[in-house]
Parts: sequence; structure tokens; C-alpha cells
Amino acid sequence: MSSCAVVVTYNRLDLLKELIQALRVQSQPLDQVIVVDNGSSDGTRAWLTELEPATFLIHLSETNAGGAGGFSKGLELAFDAGHSYAWLMDDDACPEPEAHRALHDALEYLSETKQRVAFLSSRVIDEGGRTIATHNAAGATPPLDGSDTLGKIYPTCRGSFVGAFIVLEVARDTFLPIADFFIYHDDAEYTARLTKFGGGFLVDASRIRHPDKVSNGDMGARLLYDLRNRIWIRRNVFLGSEALRAELTDSLVRYIAVRGKSSDSKRLFVASVLKAVWQGVAKRPSRVWPS
Repeated sequence: MSSCAVVVTYNRLDLLKELIQALRVQSQPLDQVIVVDNGSSDGTRAWLTELEPATFLIHLSETNAGGAGGFSKGLELAFDAGHSYAWLMDDDACPEPEAHRALHDALEYLSETKQRVAFLSSRVIDEGGRTIATHNAAGATPPLDGSDTLGKIYPTCRGSFVGAFIVLEVARDTFLPIADFFIYHDDAEYTARLTKFGGGFLVDASRIRHPDKVSNGDMGARLLYDLRNRIWIRRNVFLGSEALRAELTDSLVRYIAVRGKSSDSKRLFVASVLKAVWQGVAKRPSRVWPS
């Protein structure tokens, strides 16, 4: 059983170096680190070519495929390399030294319950150790009985690509993350979809530090991807899950109105909404299956 980390990076070399070091010092070593560079221009590509090929698999993209395209490609490479598990994270994540071991301890514990596990999630915390709610979907769900000795394991309906630990044997039953999403909801969609094939669990003892990014509410041109992807999930039953569809698309008109009030450029806001609705209705995202 081999584990790899899948890292997607774009023009954040200093943060990437910190992440790679954190992966190198895991108490349970990873078998390989797969890095997908989304067309960086800050020296990342040159630095990546210096990493030892026995441990690192590097994919250099000529264009920025977004987080969705990067993780889709990274998972494809993980399948091709024959790994059993893929631990996903972006370049500003920093897993604690015991994070990888805690995931395997949780897998061993869950195997005793005879459950088919589709994915685990590391708990994502800020620099002060506080949970970042947007990256942790297990809210009021009680932990599994008897899991206290492992720091508690919670059932969860979806996960984040900051610390999603994918069981590739189960993930082979469905298609890869939707690269066409570019950004927004790609991780929620994919992990929610995986729950159709196995359970999802948040592992409290596996911790990843990550910046808690505060937004002023104005999404600018990024609103296009957010809204379009919500519409895609709503209209395509093969995406996500019923629970995710309800979470992302209930009161969609009110959601658009709230975004409109916080937008700095009303012209850009209207253009983004119109384009998102047109793409969400007229187009369908492509599905790519693991080889």
C-alpha cells in the first residue's frame, strides 16, 4: 500500500518550499510527492527540476488550469503510478509531522468496522490552532464510538482539497475531479460524489495549518466560476450529492442578490452573472475517468 501527496502550485515558491519540507519530515514517510505546477513564472519550475526524481513526480503545465484542473491531473498521475492513496493539498498548506501517520491509523481503525472508506480528511487549522470552518464539513456530527484513542474520527459528507486523503481503489469507480470547474466547489463536488461509493471521515489527529483567508465579499470576475459551478452541480445529477446540491443551490437568487450588494463593479457583476448562467445552462462539464 503506497501513499503519495498531490500538490498543486502556482507562483508561490516560498510557500511551496515550506510545504515540501513539511512533507519530507512526516513521521510516516510518503512514497512519492506529485507536484503539478500550473504554469508558474516565479522560479518554481526551475526549483522543481532540482528535486530528486526518485521521490518527486513533477508535472509542468504550460497554462494555469486552476486548482480543479491541477488536482484532476495530479490524481490521474497518482492512478497511473499505481498508488493506493493520494493526499491532496495546495501550496499554502503545511501538515503537522504526525498528520500522515494519523490518517493511516484511522484507516486501520476503520477497517475493523468493515466499512468501505472513500476518503479521509485532515482537520484544517489556522496559525492559532483554530478550526477553519470552510475546510471542515463535519460540524455537529458526533465522533465514531471508540475513536477517542485516535483523537476522534467524525463521519463527514464532503471534504476539502486541503488534506483530502483519497482511497484510489474506491475512487476508480467514478471520474476524476471536474477540471472544467477551474476554481470553486471542485473539492466539495468530488468528495461528495465519492460518498456514493464509500464513507468519508474527518480525522481530528491529522492536522494541516492553512491561512484563514478573509474576503471583503466582492468576488470580482471569480463570481463567474462560483455561480456557474453551482448551476452545473444543480443541473447534473451525476455531480456531487443531493445534500451538496441543496447546500449550494437553495436560495440561489438570494445568494446572487447578496453578491451583487457586495460587488465593487456592478457592470462586472452583471456580466459575470449572465455569463455564468449561460455557461451553466448551455454547457456541460467534461468527465474524465482514471486510466
